[in-house]
Amino acid sequence: MLPSYYPLVFGIIFFLSHYIGDKIHSNHRPKILLLSVGISLAYIFLYLMPEAITFNLNSAKLLPGFMLLGIMLSRVSEMHIRRHRSLLTIKKELKNIHSIALFAYNLIVGMLIIEFSKIGIAAALLFFLPALFHSAAGSISISGIHKSVTESAPMKILLSSSTLFGIFIAGSLSLSAPLFGAMLGLTIGVMLYSVMRDAVPWENMKNAQYFILGILLYALAIEASMLFLV
Repeated sequence: MLPSYYPLVFGIIFFLSHYIGDKIHSNHRPKILLLSVGISLAYIFLYLMPEAITFNLNSAKLLPGFMLLGIMLSRVSEMHIRRHRSLLTIKKELKNIHSIALFAYNLIVGMLIIEFSKIGIAAALLFFLPALFHSAAGSISISGIHKSVTESAPMKILLSSSTLFGIFIAGSLSLSAPLFGAMLGLTIGVMLYSVMRDAVPWENMKNAQYFILGILLYALAIEASMLFLV
């Protein structure tokens, strides 16, 4: 188990990545984005799925179903907004839903950081890094929200603090195994949907080496964590 102050350090790093993530130059964002896609896929398929059963048997049983639910909810919400609405209405609803979804997603990420910290340093770090990369450059980052939100300092601080709120909430509560499995599955499902969306645009193909690099580097990181951090 990690020292009690480590999750708070993770939360502060998340706050900074949320707050300054939109400052990343547009020339670098596609590279960071594809790097995060590779890291996320390596984490999910090389670590999370094989190791889930060691976290908790009940959580492992719930994980696949809630992953699918997270993907489904992400897709259905977008399809619902875009159907039979004017462009102005779509932009307004996307802004509101994106803001709420971003806050809820990162609130859950903060709670999961606490739970993974209870499992061990390897579980906490290996979850922390993919989520951090997505918070900085992915489609579930603050940079993807409408400017009317990001230009409001109080709203930006509130959204940037969402992971810290989750850490404080989980620090004062004890999540049951089924709730942990459900929250983890939903979070990974949303992350997978984000990965699919972020990796598809053709303009990202010229940076495909960063996608491969992300997978290879994180595969090595997972192997190293098994040897030295368990």
